[in-house]
Amino acid sequence: MTTKYYRAYSENLDGHIGHCYYEVINQSVVRMINVFNDKFYWSMPTECKDKQHEFTDQPEFYDRDIPWLVANLELIELTAEEFESMWKKAHQ
Repeated sequence: MTTKYYRAYSENLDGHIGHCYYEVINQSVVRMINVFNDKFYWSMPTECKDKQHEFTDQPEFYDRDIPWLVANLELIELTAEEFESMWKKAHQ
């Protein structure tokens, strides 16, 4: 089982700029955090903090072997500790 964590640039439907954080296990997203205007929204396949920030409908997450995907998403790899810190903030 391979677990990785990433941060990517994101925009919400209202045009606000923020970041999306992903926990990826075996190339599938299992937890997400969206941060816009210092507000945190978490989501998982079975539940979410806010219906406007539901879990992705495309949880497949392709590996860094696809350079154009990495460049388009501007992925930054995180440590487990960094992701867990953001997850805790999202649940406050």
